[in-house]
Amino acid sequence: MSDEFNCTICLDVCCDAVATNCCHQLYCSACILNCTSCPNCRHEPISTYISIPVRRIIGNQKVICDLCSNDVTRYDLDRHNQTFCEKRIVKCILCNNDVVWNALNVHKERTCPENNIKCPDCDVTVKRNLLQRHQWSDCVKRLVTCHGCKNYIPLCDRPVHEQSLCPNRKTKCALCQVFVNGMNLQTHVTERCPKRNVTCNKCSGSVQAIQLRKHVRTCQGPEIKVNCRHCSMEIPENDRAHHEDKTCPRRPVSCTSCGDTVPWEEQEEHSEQECSVICGICYSIVPVVEYEEHTVECMEEVSMCEQCSQVIQLDKLPFSKDSLCYRDTLDQQMAYHKDAMCSMRQGYRQQW
Repeated sequence: MSDEFNCTICLDVCCDAVATNCCHQLYCSACILNCTSCPNCRHEPISTYISIPVRRIIGNQKVICDLCSNDVTRYDLDRHNQTFCEKRIVKCILCNNDVVWNALNVHKERTCPENNIKCPDCDVTVKRNLLQRHQWSDCVKRLVTCHGCKNYIPLCDRPVHEQSLCPNRKTKCALCQVFVNGMNLQTHVTERCPKRNVTCNKCSGSVQAIQLRKHVRTCQGPEIKVNCRHCSMEIPENDRAHHEDKTCPRRPVSCTSCGDTVPWEEQEEHSEQECSVICGICYSIVPVVEYEEHTVECMEEVSMCEQCSQVIQLDKLPFSKDSLCYRDTLDQQMAYHKDAMCSMRQGYRQQW
């Protein structure tokens, strides 16, 4: 647009153009309002009039919208910016925030904190800015911990879970009225409950488990026969412990000589034929019945060193396979011990 339509005060195109009566210079109505003399010719007092043709020319001029970049007439620019521009800034009616007009629907659906949305868990309508608090404290389907098994379950399902489904739920026994773990209720009723019914082995009657011992002491029913573990003889059940420990001929006992376990009735036969002990001189195993004779023979083949008190036994290694004579006599072996092996010999003591 030509510069002749510019205001000489603001140097922009005249807005609501007026002209002075003195020099007919164009000004904005707002710019010239407070002037007392003409800015161009200094005429006083200043007087203006509305230039309708100029306003029409300026109003029909095409300009570009700063927001949407569309061409509109200057006359329609204000109305375009307020009503028709797609990128004009408007107030959200819910949160009162400034939003671009063409993004207003997206703002309401996705980001507006005051918009009502449904909880994804329980379908209750809440405001978006309160959704997180609702999910943590008010939602009936939020995850909570079971008091029994410590698993996470929805809040609305916890009462049913803890009463019927939880493996660690506390359930009252119908017999003894004691609360037990629901997982172990069946075992408690059949094996541990003191008021469960059990069968007496004597009279085959049914009594409570807590009264069974007292009932057995007074029960006059027939005695039950059982077999001894050692001799397989049938005996009354009440006498089994005494029989197996005291009177059974086949009860196990320890041999006083060798320490082996043998039946009580076979002790004498074991001592005469099988029992053996270790010789304290030569450390060989010999039968008990031959121990005294062996000890006499063993003492003839040993001698004690006068210097170190060590017991020296005659070596019985044969000189050859065909010879029965010994390699050395006991005297020769004792002499060899005193000369070469004795820890108290004179040369050995002087060395240390």
